[in-house]
Amino acid sequence: MAKCAVFQNDEAIWAWQPFGPGETITNFTVLGSHYRGFPVVKIGDAAKRRIEAGERVSFRYKGIKYTAFRDVIYPE
Repeated sequence: MAKCAVFQNDEAIWAWQPFGPGETITNFTVLGSHYRGFPVVKIGDAAKRRIEAGERVSFRYKGIKYTAFRDVIYPE
């Protein structure tokens, strides 16, 4: 079972691709159906709902901690 990058105790269900290829950071697909060649962050339902609502979420990708808020992602 893959773990959610936002809430580590949740099961990851979604492939979130906030760094592309979409024009906004709300680019979600089911794990395994993501766009190849773009970074994938594995997340669960609770994290997906928060991202879609524009709430602030933090996650790690390749050892770097990022915070996403609305349509902006910045490294911490």
